[in-house]
Amino acid sequence: MSSQTQSPSTPPVKVKESRWPLYTAVILAVIALILIGVYALNLPSKLNPPRPEIISMNSHEGFVGLNYVIYVDATIRNNGGEGWVKVIAELWCGGYEKQEQKIYMKAGETQNIRFTFDVRLFQCFSYKYSVNAVPA
Repeated sequence: MSSQTQSPSTPPVKVKESRWPLYTAVILAVIALILIGVYALNLPSKLNPPRPEIISMNSHEGFVGLNYVIYVDATIRNNGGEGWVKVIAELWCGGYEKQEQKIYMKAGETQNIRFTFDVRLFQCFSYKYSVNAVPA
């Protein structure tokens, strides 16, 4: 007589599949698409950056309330692609002072900029100024 030993039957093991790898892949794909989109939007400004040119500049003096000021005006034309431009005005008047403005310019656009330097009335009897513009 042969006796066979039967092992007690074990219930089938339920394997629960995790969906985290799928969610992670979807989230990473969305982040990658966003980064590619942001890069693509900035790509034209990198390929054809702005090329600002100072068309004219002048200065005049005046009063703002009781303060004596020197106005430095400049006209800037963008000969390149659209983008941010940093305009820098410098004034030598009994000392050195520098101001900057950051402006957004479209291709071919011309903008007028004004800088206001607050100086003492008898600080200087003559002054020198300059204006420069560079892609920001």
